[in-house]
Amino acid sequence: MDNFNFIKEKSFDERVQLSQKILSRHPYKVPIIVETSNRHLKLSRNKFVVPNDIKMGQFIFTLRKYIDNITSDEALFLLCVNERDRHGILAPVASLIGECYDSFQTECGFLLIRVEKESTFGL
Repeated sequence: MDNFNFIKEKSFDERVQLSQKILSRHPYKVPIIVETSNRHLKLSRNKFVVPNDIKMGQFIFTLRKYIDNITSDEALFLLCVNERDRHGILAPVASLIGECYDSFQTECGFLLIRVEKESTFGL
């Protein structure tokens, strides 16, 4: 969790205020911070406010649009990170974003997701 730039750049109080502001404006959405430890993945944005009733698989599809250098033969894996699981737990593709938020939200109110990619056809 400590390697998230968002955590390093903003204090705990700033993160709490930001998540509360988002949740008060959008009560049926989830504030998500997405980062990658893979330097070859280039995310064009890392903050998302996502409806809590969509599945993680749909969110992966959305994320692919914001990753500049990913090909169709590479799979994305989302790892939910929080204080208890610093390395991340693989998010089930069929689970709802709201379920993952309830299980893995951080103390500051965000769902932290680390994106990893893997070549699926052995190339």
